[in-house]
Parts: sequence; structure tokens; C-alpha cells
Amino acid sequence: EGPQGGEQVFILTIGRYDDGRVGEVFVEVPDEQKKFTTAMLGKDIATLISIALQHGASVEELRAATGRSEQNRMGKMVELPHTLVGTVLDALSEAAA
Repeated sequence: EGPQGGEQVFILTIGRYDDGRVGEVFVEVPDEQKKFTTAMLGKDIATLISIALQHGASVEELRAATGRSEQNRMGKMVELPHTLVGTVLDALSEAAA
């Protein structure tokens, strides 16, 4: 679910170095959801995360730098990212595990 409610789907593709570290990220928006601003934002987010990773930042450092808040999900409090940036970084963290 997106930060403002309503489901949002993004396709995340990860490029890795030979040692398995994440080296670049691509974010695509499915055609049925594609709005120019959202699609361009996804591309910019992926580019910035990729550059940060290529210059030595870790996924966990980037995750720690993003805004998060606790939200009630079916009676359970969970910490969720404020924006797509945090969502992408969470997915990268899960993929690395």
C-alpha cells in the first residue's frame, strides 16, 4: 500500500556486482498505472540510489536515512517508509538477505 493509501505497484530490477553487492537499481511503473510524473520519479530514485551504492553507500545506510513512521496494519503496528525511496530500499534490503 502506498503512503497515501491505495495500492501502488512498482517493478524493481537489481543489478549486482560479481560479489553479490547491489550495484544499480531500476524502477518501472506498470503501464496501467503509468503517470508521467510517477514514472519519471521512479527512474530518478533508481538513478540516485544506484549512484549512492556505486560510491560506497550501503543499502542499510540509505534505509536509515529515509523517513519512516509507525502505522496500524490490521491491528499490528509496523514501521513503514514515507515514500517510494524507502520502499525501494526495503526491497533491496530484503533481496540482499
